Amino acid sequence: MRVIDAVRSGRTKAGLHTGAFGIALATYRAPIRVAVLVAAAVLYLSLDHPDSGDALRFVITTVVVLVLLELLASAPQPEAADSPTAGDPH
Repeated sequence: MRVIDAVRSGRTKAGLHTGAFGIALATYRAPIRVAVLVAAAVLYLSLDHPDSGDALRFVITTVVVLVLLELLASAPQPEAADSPTAGDPH
């Protein structure tokens, strides 16, 4: 996960933001992972006679999709403490 964190922070430093899409991916990360795994399993089980090459392709494709989802997911930016809406109203 260090590599993903490094790429994600490098992307942020470079000014590349995924906006609301990235925030939605981060918010619903677990259900999206489950959906990807279920879809991969259903597609694999729907093959007529899968061989080892098919299994390897499914594993690699699933891992690539999950890594891309992790890279695109971005947590919402916390509000600054010195913003006019934060802190004591006095």
